[in-house]
Amino acid sequence: MPNGLGGPIFHGNNRGLYIVDRLATPPGVQVTAAGTLALDNGSPYAWFFTGTTAGQIVTMPNATTLVGAGHTYDLWNFSTQNIEIRDSTNVLLATLKPNGRTLVILRDGTTATGVWALTYTLDNGNVFGTQLYYQEDNGETSNNSATTWVNKITLTTPTLPFGDYLTQFQFNWRSANADRQLEFRVQRGGADLDTGLPFTGSTADRQLISGFRRVTSISGVQTYTLDFRRGASSTTVYMYNARLFVWRVG
Repeated sequence: MPNGLGGPIFHGNNRGLYIVDRLATPPGVQVTAAGTLALDNGSPYAWFFTGTTAGQIVTMPNATTLVGAGHTYDLWNFSTQNIEIRDSTNVLLATLKPNGRTLVILRDGTTATGVWALTYTLDNGNVFGTQLYYQEDNGETSNNSATTWVNKITLTTPTLPFGDYLTQFQFNWRSANADRQLEFRVQRGGADLDTGLPFTGSTADRQLISGFRRVTSISGVQTYTLDFRRGASSTTVYMYNARLFVWRVG
């Protein structure tokens, strides 16, 4: 059982594993800040990090002040930012990503710096596909303007946890005349993710257009749109069977 989450605390030394004769302390809770949380030999063994501010650092204690090899800290990152884990001399040991957890275990406490081992038990790779949002519009929508965008789909997500997200789109289109173009754009928060200007050879053409774009390190409520208009030398164009997906990939 992880230290700080109830039950006895286990430590070890060169003579093997033994139990510290006291109960685990409640976990510490740290709202991330642009500063340093310096652990010492009286700190809780488990720490939960929350919040949205970048720049959080957590430093390990002077290793010679601890019980000995096996002394463990259980760090959980529930914040939206990376957390740097450093030894007592400020040397970087690891970076803990959002939604990550690690056990920081003292292997050798004969020097102030100590020798630390980190075991990752949860990483943000495990969140693949945990959020999926989808919107479709199968009806046919027309536009005869080369300057005014017509919105086909708007997809607004709930509050997203910090992570990487893939946007995928797909639609069919046709033109009222041969040798014409449709211009489309896919946006997130008003900024282009993808654009295109496909060309049709005849009025019988029914083209399927699709694509995707990965966006890293975003969070919060997000708005995605699929819009279209006719090309500069075109006539009325039509979009139908449109789909917009947003799903978490990291």
